[in-house]
Amino acid sequence: MPISGPVVHQQLMDTYNRLQQQYESDRSILAAAKTRHEELDSGRSETLLALAEYYLPELTVDSLRETWVEVRPRISEILRRQETEVKRFTTRLDEANREHHTLDDTLVHINRDLDEAIDRQESLSHDVEKKLLENKNFVELSDRAAMAEAALERAEANLLEIEQDAARKLPAYDNSKLFKYLHDLGFGTDAYTKKGFARRMDRMLAKYIGFNQAKQGYDFLRKTPEQMRQIIAEDRGALDTVMKELEKCRDEVSQELGLTAQVNSVADMMKRRDQTINRLNEVLSNRYRAEKCCFGQRYSGTLLSRSNHHLSRNVGPDWYSRPQTTSQVHHRFDR
Repeated sequence: MPISGPVVHQQLMDTYNRLQQQYESDRSILAAAKTRHEELDSGRSETLLALAEYYLPELTVDSLRETWVEVRPRISEILRRQETEVKRFTTRLDEANREHHTLDDTLVHINRDLDEAIDRQESLSHDVEKKLLENKNFVELSDRAAMAEAALERAEANLLEIEQDAARKLPAYDNSKLFKYLHDLGFGTDAYTKKGFARRMDRMLAKYIGFNQAKQGYDFLRKTPEQMRQIIAEDRGALDTVMKELEKCRDEVSQELGLTAQVNSVADMMKRRDQTINRLNEVLSNRYRAEKCCFGQRYSGTLLSRSNHHLSRNVGPDWYSRPQTTSQVHHRFDR
């Protein structure tokens, strides 16, 4: 009996869906197996090291006699090398400890001397201030400097206000064609040369737009900011001169009373303290590394790598991927 086309198509679709489901299931199983294999492979080294620590808890001559016969000569060599390294790092650790104590004592003395020097500097600063206040010339210069500084601040504020005013109003003058026409001709100045009818028309135009008053405002907005900048520059120069005189008086009194020398001494002490602290940090870092190398690990990096190498060589390359019981693993290591 012939099978109709729709039935054949339905059978094909059912078969395809069943195969698709089987494919997805197989792919999931393979992915899970791959993940499990990666987990086991990543923990292989840790497992081997744990076994090594179980059979060789510490690297000593006594424990070496009880370890594997196959790797005993190589581990004996590693033991000798480790003892040499431990002695070397122990010597470095002792040197670091001695230098640490020396630097600690030095830092204590420096801090004590620095505190005394700072107290002395503050006392001298009060003496200098007192003597300067008794100097009439210094007091007069200080008053002049204060007034000049206040005047300079007011002038700078006025300049800022005028500059803002000019920026706001000048575009109106520049955009006025009639004003610019008369201004460019130099009307009202010696540069104006027109005669006769043209001169009379320009006079009428100037009167009509109020050119003379407008030109005064225009010139003020144009010229005043630059003039004020020059005045401010002169005032600032005068203020700098007064400040230099004040600094000269202060330096002379500081030099006379010994404040300058004391300030330099404090700066030198602070520099010595910073250098001592930096060196102390280096010593502490070196001591930490030496302690870690001597006592921080039960096995050196060389021992671990060698043990791992011998384990993989003795048990065979297929031992990692073949499941074994605990008794089989112990049997291998007990041989």
